[in-house]
Amino acid sequence: MQGMFQLRKEEWSDEYGQHYERYVFRTTHWSPYAPDVTVPEPSPLLHAARRSLEETWRSVRLTALTFEAFLRGRLSLSSVSGPITIYDIAGRAGAKGRASFVWTMAFISINIGLVNLLPIPVLDGGHLFFMGVEAIQRRPLPLRVREVASLIGMCVLILFMLLAFKNDVARRWDVIAGQMHDIFG
Repeated sequence: MQGMFQLRKEEWSDEYGQHYERYVFRTTHWSPYAPDVTVPEPSPLLHAARRSLEETWRSVRLTALTFEAFLRGRLSLSSVSGPITIYDIAGRAGAKGRASFVWTMAFISINIGLVNLLPIPVLDGGHLFFMGVEAIQRRPLPLRVREVASLIGMCVLILFMLLAFKNDVARRWDVIAGQMHDIFG
């Protein structure tokens, strides 16, 4: 492996005319090797299970707070995101390293799982809601009620998907337009 080391003197003056100097050390194509420091853990499986439950609970709380802010109107519809944003976020997390990528993918999975539990008829949460109503009534809901509810639920989901896609494209378009503006002025 080869690399380059450079030590240079930088000089500048601030807006008040004060003169400054400093030496800057830079490296190119070189990184030091240092073994990862491990923490001795008497029960690694128990530790991993405990930490995963803590992180999952933290993610669930954050997602619940986001849903609450959305329902109270503190979070706008422009914050709804779809697959393009998920792709961007996963790419940025992957560039930061394996741990960041795995945590981000787990957080996205928890978010999708919680959205699936919303009481919208075509989602699992809607099915659980119908089963709860049927358990309380001790008889099945009429077929027409389930059909209409499923149709309404599907329309709501399609609207949310279109909104998420529109927001993703708008965000991507803003980024591309900004880059084009930087290039062409």
